Amino acid sequence: MKKLLLIIGLLILMSGCSTRLLYPNLDWIIPFYIDDYISLDNEQDNQLDNELISLLGWHCQTQLPAYSGTLRILALELEATPGSLTTEQIGSYAKRFEEHWDMLLGRLLPQGAELLGSASDSQVTELIENLEQGNVKFREKYVEIEPDEVQQTRTSDMVDTLERWVDPLTRVQKQRIEEWSLQMEDIGKERLKHRMLLVDEFSKIVVDRNSSATYQQDLVALLVDLDVTRSPEYIEMLQNNRTRTHRLLVDLYVTLDQEQHQQLTKNILSLAKDFDALACQTVEQTQPVVDD
Repeated sequence: MKKLLLIIGLLILMSGCSTRLLYPNLDWIIPFYIDDYISLDNEQDNQLDNELISLLGWHCQTQLPAYSGTLRILALELEATPGSLTTEQIGSYAKRFEEHWDMLLGRLLPQGAELLGSASDSQVTELIENLEQGNVKFREKYVEIEPDEVQQTRTSDMVDTLERWVDPLTRVQKQRIEEWSLQMEDIGKERLKHRMLLVDEFSKIVVDRNSSATYQQDLVALLVDLDVTRSPEYIEMLQNNRTRTHRLLVDLYVTLDQEQHQQLTKNILSLAKDFDALACQTVEQTQPVVDD
């Protein structure tokens, strides 16, 4: 449960909103999203608040400096080699950010499993029903649509993402993105099958939370390595699409003019500075909630 909520909060943080405005307020923004999944009582609300404060305090103290450091190294590499970028470099930085994510999961999942272990049967039923409803919406949005619409949406999303860093893109650069989009494998059906499998396995584990001696470790294991529950076909499709995307980024980087290149490194350093400014802010301005 907390995993879902925190992922939402962190995705919002990185989605183009004002980082300095949003991050210090995650401790009260994230709980608003909990109603989409489960209704908590007062004691659980206080427990969630305290755990969020602790988690965000740890995150801003230890993780934000790490994010900033990785971004600064990336900016330095790009400044040193304008017009030259390899898929190996992109893969290396993708791995670094995956390691940052793994650090967060390692802290988050055990706490989330413990909190979910205190949920009542009716709360668990509510949560599972909402997760299943989420899959229904996913099917409607990503599976039951025409291939042309999938391709157009993928192109538009990539253009929007890249123009947060380099704006505007040229006609040639947008054309390369369209070519990439046509080459990408449609993973909508495989994603849906995997989501449905995850909900089924999640349900089995959580329903037995009070009787299983391995409940917490089983839940953490389910969520920490998603490749375990992905089909070989799905894993291959993901790897192929990742390779195509890395190739796209290399091709686009070569086409950046001097102004675009400067804009890219400037935006990367700006985000690093935001993380520096936010480091430990949550620790300093929040205190645990004490139940009356």
